[in-house]
Amino acid sequence: MATEIVYLLGAGASYGTRTKDEKGNDIRGYIERGIPIVNELEDTIKILISELPQSKSKEARERVVELLQWLAEKCRDFPTIDTYAKLLYVTKQENEYKKLKNGLSLFFTLVQLGAYSKKVETMFPRDLRYDGFIASLISENRQLPNKMKILSWNYDCQFELAFGEYLKSISERYMENIWKELNVSDKLTASTIYDGFGIVKLNGSATTVYTHDNNYHNVDIFYPLMEENDDLITLCDRSFVTESNQYKNRLSFAWEQESIFFENIINQVKTAKTLVVIGYSFPYVNREIDKMIIQSMGGLQTICVQDVEPSIIRERINATLSDAQKGSKYGVTNIIEIKNLNQFVIPNEL
Repeated sequence: MATEIVYLLGAGASYGTRTKDEKGNDIRGYIERGIPIVNELEDTIKILISELPQSKSKEARERVVELLQWLAEKCRDFPTIDTYAKLLYVTKQENEYKKLKNGLSLFFTLVQLGAYSKKVETMFPRDLRYDGFIASLISENRQLPNKMKILSWNYDCQFELAFGEYLKSISERYMENIWKELNVSDKLTASTIYDGFGIVKLNGSATTVYTHDNNYHNVDIFYPLMEENDDLITLCDRSFVTESNQYKNRLSFAWEQESIFFENIINQVKTAKTLVVIGYSFPYVNREIDKMIIQSMGGLQTICVQDVEPSIIRERINATLSDAQKGSKYGVTNIIEIKNLNQFVIPNEL
């Protein structure tokens, strides 16, 4: 079925809620639900280290803490962690680049564990807007709309963890199975962008995979924690810290372009009539890919922008559209601004 509705998600889509001070303002770094944004990373990492669970292996815990401390330093020393990643990539510092990816994946995995393990009470539960969004769209046979694609710049697993609640048993809830249920694809599966509903991870995913029979398999670090004998820190150390040729980080960045991957994305979204942008600021570093994707939607008619400051995002979208075909804006006649962030917007077409 041809894609008619495309969601484009940015960091704001996983923002969730923050602990408030006495004046009702958000306390930076103290996450009640959701994922920290760029300017919160250093503070949140330090909080996470101070509350990190103990481990059966003292050495494993020391390695995990050391990697998190190194990541916090890099967040402090550069304007954004993406800036440092681009520096490492351009200067071909491959070992540091791999270390940075592992540190980010370790951090975002730990941040998201609270939703699924009562034994890890200090971690941060997911943004509940994903639960409301899925509940509004899912059918009795656990299907999501065939005419919808979700393109996400986020490397979190918030959507997957919310969808996991619809799977009956723990054995069904392993990330490998959830990805199959949701038709999730990334650059490691570049040749496969699924027809019908699907989630495309433009920046990959803050998870790790192991190789078996020449195939990649997600290392599940969320649901196994329900088992009493599992040790979170040891599992994290094995997945993200200790060097092994068997494991590969699933995180990527925009500049790691994979031509087949983006060609397949364009083929899937070119029929879109409605674009829904949630919490995405169209940063300059992603400009070429954003232009390539949006300008491929030749039949685009409506754009919904859900953001704290939607007018700014609207200007950036207009600039992207106007840059194509000598200023033509295709068929877009309606750009809707939405400031209410309590629930993800669902267009009338759904």
